[in-house]
Amino acid sequence: MSVKTEDDAISLVQNLKKACLLGGFKLAKFCSNSVRLIESLPVSERSKGLQKHWLGRELPLERALGVSWDMDKDVLG
Repeated sequence: MSVKTEDDAISLVQNLKKACLLGGFKLAKFCSNSVRLIESLPVSERSKGLQKHWLGRELPLERALGVSWDMDKDVLG
């Protein structure tokens, strides 16, 4: 999903987490190309690549359903 500002993205994630908790679901495994958004989340709620390999420098490559996402360049491959 895309939003206009990082503040909008952080707010969206927080609201989605609250809405899902009302239904008994906990959202986790977040990834984003916004460092501010990543840093607003507890490490336990970040994707595995952002939990283990990310040290606040270059963002890792994420993969889902056979598609890779270079978060630094914002390019799918």
